[in-house]
Amino acid sequence: MLILREDSESAKAKSKKMRLKIIIVMLLLAGCLSQGGPSVTPQATAKASIAGVEYGDNVSVDFIGIVKSTGEVFDTTEEDIAMDPNIPKITGFVPRESYEPLSFIVGSGEIIPEFEEAILGLKEGEEATIELPPEKAFGEVDPNLIVSSPRNAEFSIVEEVSLENYVMAMKKEPIVGDIVNVTPYWSTEITNITNGTVVLTHLPVNDSIVKTAYGPARVTTNGTTIFMRLLPEINTTVYSVYGGIGKIIDFNESFVTVDFNHPLAGETLIFKIKVRNIIKKSETIETS
Repeated sequence: MLILREDSESAKAKSKKMRLKIIIVMLLLAGCLSQGGPSVTPQATAKASIAGVEYGDNVSVDFIGIVKSTGEVFDTTEEDIAMDPNIPKITGFVPRESYEPLSFIVGSGEIIPEFEEAILGLKEGEEATIELPPEKAFGEVDPNLIVSSPRNAEFSIVEEVSLENYVMAMKKEPIVGDIVNVTPYWSTEITNITNGTVVLTHLPVNDSIVKTAYGPARVTTNGTTIFMRLLPEINTTVYSVYGGIGKIIDFNESFVTVDFNHPLAGETLIFKIKVRNIIKKSETIETS
């Protein structure tokens, strides 16, 4: 995952009401950005050793991203750092499938400005360190993104829905006796159709465990009512119906509290950057 400039808000970012200047994206995208660059020539390398990084140069850098408050690594292009068990990582840190320096053209807008400005003037092998406060990273913690949801829910075994709504949801006409899946938690039988109304009888397995967006839940029934009770665990990742990703931070008998802020919200981030290769702008034009 790499630190790139954001060009448009994703649906998930909209659900969190956050505008990020940087986002961590999947390795596939990083590969697309690092491929297709000009080839390195001995002449270009020789010139790069004399002149530092300038706008228009094609550069390759390694970096280590660190959470300032904890000293934990949250991202890196260096395999030895990622794989070293003695170097602390953030919870949920996932190593890449492969490791290579980040390549980009300085001034192209692919990388956040602070990252580009830090390497201007640096020569191959030289290093720089920058700090990004929360407002330039993933923002401050938004209390509106910390929400509590009911831990318990009840449903009637027998449910009536209009024929129109049934067809709209299921994309087919109902047939009495058919077993259908109107919910991922249990099967449902169509027991009657009359006067434009479809009668559904839910068939839950009593005392079973089902998977929900908020984690596992226990399902019980007394024959007329279905009871669902979430079985939350602290720090479990959960998903909102709007695509937001959060983690459970608290729960009691009645409610589960989820934080939908980005995991790095409120954190100052440190980047240690090392220039690995520079292809000067003039050489890029000549060899392209």
